[in-house]
Amino acid sequence: MTEMPKNSPTPEEISQTASIAYPAAEHSILVVMYFQRHPVPEAEAPNDYAPEVEKLEQLMTEFEANHSLAELSAITDLSDDLVQMFNYADVLEDNGKLESAIRCFELNNPAYVETYKAKIAAVRAISLSPEDARKFEIRRAAMKDAGPIADQVEKIRKETKIPAQELEVLQGKCRRLLNAVGYYRGKTITHSR
Repeated sequence: MTEMPKNSPTPEEISQTASIAYPAAEHSILVVMYFQRHPVPEAEAPNDYAPEVEKLEQLMTEFEANHSLAELSAITDLSDDLVQMFNYADVLEDNGKLESAIRCFELNNPAYVETYKAKIAAVRAISLSPEDARKFEIRRAAMKDAGPIADQVEKIRKETKIPAQELEVLQGKCRRLLNAVGYYRGKTITHSR
């Protein structure tokens, strides 16, 4: 077998001269030896995670400036009407989502289309009490603003080389905000997870 010279040729150079200078078996060995000596660098996550953390900090600061964590944490019990409003809020606020949902039912469950339309009409007809209307407005706005915060934490976790301790601190700050918004448990909003 031929020794690989110190200034070994590139794989392209090997390919160009392989049929002339080396038999097929030696050509394969030379290519393997080249890549052992010159490994292909893997795409690395950015080491500079500061801009992403700065963006997250800005989102969290804006969230706290726009939403009272105490008011959000005080929302614990939901009336039946309020539960329905939260369940259908996305399609009620965006006709595109409503039309998409209806088209999806038309394709996958045509028998349910009329039931769904009737349910949407019933939810639209709900008249919330002033207290429930306030709860809905407060929590719905916070839910919209909390999504990008959770997404940014996930982006930092997946796409950067942030040290585990720093990530844990950021996740703790994010969790505090998300817990203030709370999570559904039937007709109750729980504020711990």
